[in-house]
Amino acid sequence: MFKLIILAASDGGKSTSMRYLRTHTGLNVLEMFEEILKLNDNKWPANDSYKNTVLLPQISQIIIHMDNLVYITS
Repeated sequence: MFKLIILAASDGGKSTSMRYLRTHTGLNVLEMFEEILKLNDNKWPANDSYKNTVLLPQISQIIIHMDNLVYITS
């Protein structure tokens, strides 16, 4: 069991890494923006407070309970 968090700035290769890992490994690969959209009916939240106090804690719980995880965020 492991968890790896990849942090990188814009144009830091996060999407390329994500595509590679999803294609070539059996790892659970989550990306912050995709998870926010999934939890919010495929819409970006207009309210930053809602995103930060509701959605991001939900994502944290997903990360805590998942094994063999690579989480990608900026």
